[in-house]
Amino acid sequence: MTIVELLEQKFSIYVILQVKNNPGASKSQVIGVGNERTKYLRIEDMIANGIIMTDGIKREYNTMKLYLTPKGQEIANYLQKIADLDNEQ
Repeated sequence: MTIVELLEQKFSIYVILQVKNNPGASKSQVIGVGNERTKYLRIEDMIANGIIMTDGIKREYNTMKLYLTPKGQEIANYLQKIADLDNEQ
């Protein structure tokens, strides 16, 4: 799956911005409300595509902290610029 195809998927932008704004959050903290399964799948897709990474440390309840990769940070910065433009109107 390409990055563009991934960004077209439901909740992709939400997940990226949540990880950007909450670095080190667990999957359950990022998922929040809504369709949890879909958001979980987006996180897994983004890990597979090098947008999100984990710290690799399994903690209680098998949780790992999530962070943006450099590529993910660049994508998040562009998405934030778009959101800021929308807020200027």
